[in-house]
Formats: sequence, C-alpha cells, structure tokens
Amino acid sequence: MEDIIFTSKFETVLGLPPPSQAVYRYMAKSEGVFRIAPGILMEKYYDPGEQPWYRQSSLYQDKCVYTRAGYSPSGDQNLLSISQALLDPQ
Repeated sequence: MEDIIFTSKFETVLGLPPPSQAVYRYMAKSEGVFRIAPGILMEKYYDPGEQPWYRQSSLYQDKCVYTRAGYSPSGDQNLLSISQALLDPQ
C-alpha cells in the first residue's frame, strides 16, 4: 500500500503531455513497482532494476545520468535515457 501512495505522487508528472523529444516517462522502485507513461504493453519479464537507466540512477543518486541509446520497452524505437533517483523520505 505504501508503494501505491508513494507512486501516486507522480500522477501529475506521468499525466502531463510529454515534451516534444520525450517518448516515455518511467518511475520504478526497488521493491518492484514500475510505472510508465504513456502506458504500453510490456514484456512479461521486463525488470526495470536490470535496465541501464535504473542501475546508473542507483549508483549516482545525486545526479542526472545519461545512458546509451537502446531500444524502447516496446522494441520499436531507439532511446537515450536521462534519469535521476528520487529517494523515498521514509
């Protein structure tokens, strides 16, 4: 339940129209909660904790990090990820 409450704070960010160059916006927690906007059908075993954007954000929590271009979760676009860790204040 706490994860739902924590992630609900991102509803306004996830619901905004994306900037012209943004394709997806992600939010993931180490406990396994994962949200993406716009919503898409993901692979059954997609694990955000295994993705470069998540791992780099975890290593450099006080910085915005860039990860190399890769394929989008839907597999149809090349991506460059810009990410930053958001720490749960608990």
